[in-house]
Amino acid sequence: MRVLRQELTRPSASPSRAAIEEIVRLQAFIDRLKSIDELANSLLDELREIAAEWALETNNLRQLPADELTVADKRKIEHLQTAIRRHLERYGFRSFQPGEISLSYDNFRPLVLRNDKGETLEKEINFEMSASDAIRLKWAYYLSCMELLRDFSVNHPGLAIFDEPGQQEVESSSLFEFLRSASQSAQNGQQVLVSTSETYEAVSTTLGDSANIVSFPGFILQPIETGSAG
Repeated sequence: MRVLRQELTRPSASPSRAAIEEIVRLQAFIDRLKSIDELANSLLDELREIAAEWALETNNLRQLPADELTVADKRKIEHLQTAIRRHLERYGFRSFQPGEISLSYDNFRPLVLRNDKGETLEKEINFEMSASDAIRLKWAYYLSCMELLRDFSVNHPGLAIFDEPGQQEVESSSLFEFLRSASQSAQNGQQVLVSTSETYEAVSTTLGDSANIVSFPGFILQPIETGSAG
């Protein structure tokens, strides 16, 4: 009743309470719109920066080769491939010509080059290779990776470990050539650990002072002797 009485008795020129409340609501709405506009403008600036970076990176991606390998990457692969072939020659690899061995640009696995109807094709090495040559290929691959570390910056710890590498009836001449190759790693601050059942005399004659030879008499792993009950 008091509100109605005030409305009836107020001067006719003054605004009504409802009009004032509407003005306040509209002003608050305008303030919200201004803050939203400022936020949108700041986001637009960020979006322009993101769009510029996206355009730059998209252009960089277009300039990458189709195989996604840089010139330096290909140089590393070619260096590794050449080293593998050289090692295979030294170890008496016979399943294929060492020059027929190449590396995949996708996963760096060894491939063999074969002629098919006048075309040179690369194919995975499956069962065409003897078991002893499979061992030789592993020697060549791992030691070639060690060599790669000497000439390029690659993610390699400079350490390789071989447990009884002379398996699958590999000839002793191939094994000793592998040991000579492995011993050269020490000259470059690298380390190759090899365990073998070859005689100490044979290994010592092959390597001389180029390797640290540790000989274990008898079996390295032996049962633990329990003490007598007291």
